[in-house]
Amino acid sequence: MTFLALALTNAAFAQNYGVSNDSVSTCNYASFGAAVTAAKASPGSTIYATAGNHSVPGVVLDENVIIRRGSSNCTPGGSGVAVLDFNYNGHITVKNAVVIMYDMVLREGDHGNLEVKTNDYPTGSNTSFYGFNVDFIDGQSFVPSPTVGGNVKVSSADGAYTSLFYCSDCLFDGGHSGTAGGGLYVGARADAMLFGDIAFTDNTATTVGGAIYVSSSANSVRFPGDMYLSGNTASGSASDVEVAGVPVIVD
Repeated sequence: MTFLALALTNAAFAQNYGVSNDSVSTCNYASFGAAVTAAKASPGSTIYATAGNHSVPGVVLDENVIIRRGSSNCTPGGSGVAVLDFNYNGHITVKNAVVIMYDMVLREGDHGNLEVKTNDYPTGSNTSFYGFNVDFIDGQSFVPSPTVGGNVKVSSADGAYTSLFYCSDCLFDGGHSGTAGGGLYVGARADAMLFGDIAFTDNTATTVGGAIYVSSSANSVRFPGDMYLSGNTASGSASDVEVAGVPVIVD
């Protein structure tokens, strides 16, 4: 897992993002939004974010894309932490697409840091998020009205398709839901698969599932047997994990 305290603040207007695909690489985007727009114009592109703390807007990812920390704007690897900080003004929505993310921190998202969802407009398709060494920090889902999934929410609004959330070596910390699932909410027609070093710490929910809530309409969930749970609370029941009648596979 990444270590948030290592994050540094990048200078304003620095060119901190690059986009690379099979045909061209452009390594001088000053904003995350501009890099996302460019990547969506060429599905399958990779967005690189340099190490440091980046204040970013909420975005919708409805084309296949890879997002990863880069040692430079267009080179993978490096050290330090690449933090996408929403400052409680939006989050990342993955919709009808496949998104892969490496070595990132998402923090202070409004209505969660990440929403993985499928809908039928304009056309439906399966939706998937694959995270590797990704941290979700201090997401909140209660403004302007209480909602589910403090840090991450995964669900499908289209009965013909599913949504998948896969995360390996991930931290869910400090999320708060106004209803259920302070760290992670798994909803209708959704699958959640967690592997490796997984931790849920200090997440809260107003009703149930301080760390995780799995609804009765979810498809399946898979958790590591040594998943770390600490400091999660819920005002109603199940401070850590609440599963509403869905089979759970524990490795």
